Amino acid sequence: MNSCSNYKNIFSILFALSFYFSLHGQNYTSEKKGEVNIIAEPEFYSILNKKLTYDVYNSGYVGYRVQIYWDAGNNSKQGAYNMADEFYKNHQDIPAYITFKEPYYRVRVGDFRSKLDADKLLTNLNKNFKGSFVVKEFISIFDEPYSPTSHWQDSIYVSPKNIHDSESINEDFFR
Repeated sequence: MNSCSNYKNIFSILFALSFYFSLHGQNYTSEKKGEVNIIAEPEFYSILNKKLTYDVYNSGYVGYRVQIYWDAGNNSKQGAYNMADEFYKNHQDIPAYITFKEPYYRVRVGDFRSKLDADKLLTNLNKNFKGSFVVKEFISIFDEPYSPTSHWQDSIYVSPKNIHDSESINEDFFR
């Protein structure tokens, strides 16, 4: 029994020493409190960057908007703002978006998941906005709606030609 208690004592001492050395090895004299330094291979940062880019790029859904204005020409930019202002007067609860995709300025309104909801709005808008129609579009959570209180002339979203353009949305891509 004496040898068993010796093993217990040795084990207890080793456990206490390992606990002491693990605490003693921590650096508590960091200049910035709450800072964590991650040491990783460069490939880790590359993969993390790709994941973040993918998440930002695909943050949204395929939905529908009603296009109430599109024009190209010298006064098309001002026309887009005027149309968005007119829409905003009567429909402050529905977001409007001004975009530029060469050569057209466009005003599209709403963020609808179903075409039926967009058609309901279209029916109400056809009285005041002749020639409006429903478009299928990738609706990003980062789209910033137009607001007349922050009338930034240079804040129009310029959409590149990519998979999120309404002309090139492919249903199979999003499945």
